[in-house]
Amino acid sequence: MRTIVGYKTGSGNIMPLTLYIETVERNSIALAPQEEVGKLCGDCKGWNGGCPGCAPYFQYIKPKMQFMTVLLIEFDMAWAAKYSRGGRNLISSNYFRMGYADRITDKYAWSILKKSYQKGQNFILGCGHCPTCSKKHCGPINNLPCRKPLNRFYSMEATGVDCNQIALRITGQELQWWYKDIILPVNMTRVVGIINNDPQATEALVMDKVISHRSFVKDYNPSGSGLDLMVEEVCHVNSKRCYYAYVNLRQEYINE
Repeated sequence: MRTIVGYKTGSGNIMPLTLYIETVERNSIALAPQEEVGKLCGDCKGWNGGCPGCAPYFQYIKPKMQFMTVLLIEFDMAWAAKYSRGGRNLISSNYFRMGYADRITDKYAWSILKKSYQKGQNFILGCGHCPTCSKKHCGPINNLPCRKPLNRFYSMEATGVDCNQIALRITGQELQWWYKDIILPVNMTRVVGIINNDPQATEALVMDKVISHRSFVKDYNPSGSGLDLMVEEVCHVNSKRCYYAYVNLRQEYINE
């Protein structure tokens, strides 16, 4: 299922989020070998107990639950170029734009997940690090017991799930990676999941949380998508090369 919802930010801007909700049998999920799980997070070496090295392997998590309901969230980077730092006429770096999109999508994904969590009936896998404790107060990352085990969550990648293959399966496109001020991808994409035994009820639960979310804009019309931004506005003037987020979703390097 694919839908576009309006997301209203704290500053009052309304932006489109494209949501994909799909349930698959968990034994069809592509997994990295256990010894290579750490590579799924790129250059990140782990932040807390929800990261690779601290999380159990996917096949050992709730093994009696047979399905995984995947929620894939896409945020068009053209919006980050337009609204980061308050307006399209203010220059901000691609690094800042990525941080802007990162915060919006990360917070949104975890909000939907945690509201959908039903102890004993499902189990959620998020994105990035565990949202419960900071690195300073995390037990597992410091070789100590978890302080809040009932509120400890893992990222998809930390359990060995290959999110790149999930994105390719659902959207037909691999995940786009970014690097500081050099590469700006077309979309910021989040892939999270809910392990469960009742796909129909789980999908309905997720949609209910989407609609009841405080950022949800009722009767949103995404026709004014903001993708008509000039190409020059998407790329920071000091970058030697970058990805441009543009209406035709081109993926090409352009040398200045």
